[in-house]
Amino acid sequence: MREPLLSADFAAVLPILNIALILSILGNGVLIVFDRYLLRQGISIILHVFSLAVILNFLTVFPFNFEVVPFPNASQVLSIIVAIVLIAITIGLIVGIVVRIVRIVITSIRAKI
Repeated sequence: MREPLLSADFAAVLPILNIALILSILGNGVLIVFDRYLLRQGISIILHVFSLAVILNFLTVFPFNFEVVPFPNASQVLSIIVAIVLIAITIGLIVGIVVRIVRIVITSIRAKI
């Protein structure tokens, strides 16, 4: 019998992952109907925050079992690579959140002038 790539700890990640996926579907559904700039930016920020929560949860729990990979030392290398990729995604999401907040502030200031 083969070992699974995802460990039993994956169950700890599922609730926030499911919430993020549901909110993403709902948020994008709202944007299909109402395409307003501030609404789009606000929903994007909310979705980025939930995505950030999912990625940080993955980093904390790290529910991957790379011992199933048949190559020697692959488990250690894959663990490091996945951690680096998750950290890079986290940085990208944080930058995206900051950029969208700054865009909202600049747009609001320009609208008042």
